[in-house]
Amino acid sequence: MGFIIIMAGLFGAGVQAEERAAHSAADLGELFHEGEQALKQGELGKAESIFKQICAADRGSVGGWVNLGVVHLRLKQWDSAVKEFKTAERLAPQIPGIRLNIGLAYYRQSAYQLAIPPFESVVREQPDSVQARYLLGLCYFFTEKYDKSTPVLEGLWNSQSASLPYLYVLSLSAWKAEQKSVEDRALTRMLEVGGDSPELHLFMAKAYVERKLDQQALAELDKALELNPKLPFAHYYRGFVDRRLHQFQRAREEFLQELALDPDSALAFDQLGFVCYGLEDGEGAQKYFRAALKQDPNLGTSLYGLAKVLKKQGQLKEALALLDRAARIDPDSPSVQYLRGQVLLSLGRGSEAQFAMARVTDLGKAENDHLEKMISGQAVADPQPASEPR
Repeated sequence: MGFIIIMAGLFGAGVQAEERAAHSAADLGELFHEGEQALKQGELGKAESIFKQICAADRGSVGGWVNLGVVHLRLKQWDSAVKEFKTAERLAPQIPGIRLNIGLAYYRQSAYQLAIPPFESVVREQPDSVQARYLLGLCYFFTEKYDKSTPVLEGLWNSQSASLPYLYVLSLSAWKAEQKSVEDRALTRMLEVGGDSPELHLFMAKAYVERKLDQQALAELDKALELNPKLPFAHYYRGFVDRRLHQFQRAREEFLQELALDPDSALAFDQLGFVCYGLEDGEGAQKYFRAALKQDPNLGTSLYGLAKVLKKQGQLKEALALLDRAARIDPDSPSVQYLRGQVLLSLGRGSEAQFAMARVTDLGKAENDHLEKMISGQAVADPQPASEPR
């Protein structure tokens, strides 16, 4: 995914005379160029040091703040990146690329609801921006605003209809929005573009998984793996379907094969945690949930799953701490609030437990609780739902 990097022409947009005493414009320009080169070459530590110097010398340097934000985005230091991009936005609100970067910072940490406003503003000002429109469509999709995601994504048909990931997410969005003509068009095009490739069979399997057509999904996954046994995410989805069918041992093997291909897959660790939980292997579940959270500290299902294991083992204080984190990530999850109320009650904190249970009642039955669907196997976390254009 491409970041917007501000070049040296804006390095001194707001410098004050007294701040330039120790750094001439020429010095800052040369330093900025050095920082650009370090950033392009992936020398992030060096680039960070340089752009920090520039921002300290010139608090009004739009380019300095933007590029420092890009460095922190690449380092996955999300809060710092957002703060720096917003500083640049205050200095130059007329530059859409800065708002695009703010959206990217939220998108990269799966804060899709927060990413929507900056992406919307870019699309309003630059309706032909493929990247902004694609990302906005994905954010609508991930927040289940399918009536919005479908037309936004369909508007990219002319430029993206040769892309299997795009066609997959468009077909799924249209299916959920009950726009059958768009769904059929996207699925038909998927078959034309994909031919008999392993990637086509994987995307067809993913479509079947979402529709809970498990046997059709398994048939497509078997074809994909026959053509390419190392196809990324094929073992993940095979394991997910096996888990949904309560074939826990087979699911375990598939997720382990996925981890052999991608040792950093938080979602594979997460699924292994639930497989172990289904096998009543509390120690194994704890091990894999912790491994998932090491890769992604904000993975709500693993926070919840680990809390369930610890509650069962009587480790109530740590369980409560995990649920508090999960509640901050998803404050409207009845599942989290209900388990949190149970833990509070077990800790003898009755009034707080009553408040949590009242919150469950306010939120209503967990019928539409996305977290509970993930945990129960009704829904699948898509590790690569669609790749946005660069």
